[in-house]
Amino acid sequence: MELIKENRVDRVSFTGGMIGLIVGSQKARLEAVISKSNADGWNLAEVIPEDRNLIIWLIRAIVLLLTFGLWTLSTGYLLVFERPKTANNIGARRKPAPRSSGNPSLCSLRQERPGRIRELCKLRTAGRPCPRHTAEPCADN
Repeated sequence: MELIKENRVDRVSFTGGMIGLIVGSQKARLEAVISKSNADGWNLAEVIPEDRNLIIWLIRAIVLLLTFGLWTLSTGYLLVFERPKTANNIGARRKPAPRSSGNPSLCSLRQERPGRIRELCKLRTAGRPCPRHTAEPCADN
């Protein structure tokens, strides 16, 4: 079985100039981006220092002069994230199932996990039989 991975690249930029020296924290910015991606199921695979071209360096110098050294564009990092492809995340992202209210639809749960629907109905209705979610097909779909 071949493991297929899905990749994503995030650009993390920092603030340059005097403002960047005083209030900028590269570590905190990187930790925030990596933590958010890890919570979404992505793993950090590689960190690539961003290399700007000559035109960007010239624009950066001009902006630094115009702001009297307070702010400029700064180089950052390209973070490459990866995760294994599964049946849930292959291809385009799936749209969530339509809901009839703010609560998750038990009808969609019945289609995904038919064995657990009776337990969920009992929890929701405090042990009484649920008139909407019995053995017959649901009217929500």
